Amino acid sequence: AGGVTDNGLASIQSNNGISLKASGAGSTALTHYEEGTWTPTVYGGTTAGTTGYSTQGGSFTRVGNVVTCTVACHIYSPTGTGNIMIGGLPYAMGGYTTAKLNMFGFAASQGGELYLSNASGSEFYIIINDGGVSVGLAQMSQLNDFQFYGTFTYLC
Repeated sequence: AGGVTDNGLASIQSNNGISLKASGAGSTALTHYEEGTWTPTVYGGTTAGTTGYSTQGGSFTRVGNVVTCTVACHIYSPTGTGNIMIGGLPYAMGGYTTAKLNMFGFAASQGGELYLSNASGSEFYIIINDGGVSVGLAQMSQLNDFQFYGTFTYLC
């Protein structure tokens, strides 16, 4: 039961979603589209502590269950301990996600790549890749004046 149909290629569903096939229902219906902003937070996995920010922000687009985020964050003087955690995602992660971002000022490397790994819900870990070698989960003790930026996509 759809609403408006255009030559059998698309229809507006009764739940206000868009079906990409006139006969489509359920899995072919696009029921969510949203654009917005989000605020990343950096904290320790053992003890959250406090973190100073000179840049802290991002934007996102959600289409169905796929969320694409941009982020720019520059932190200083973090006091947390344990694994570096980044929270504040606009939607909870729906499963394992890995993405690559650019970084500057990490103790193990003054430039390079970092990878995000789903921790749980709306937070993730940072995995450092220094010269092509995975160093492992990044620790708060390795931070002082740290920047990361880029775009990543995950399922919610």
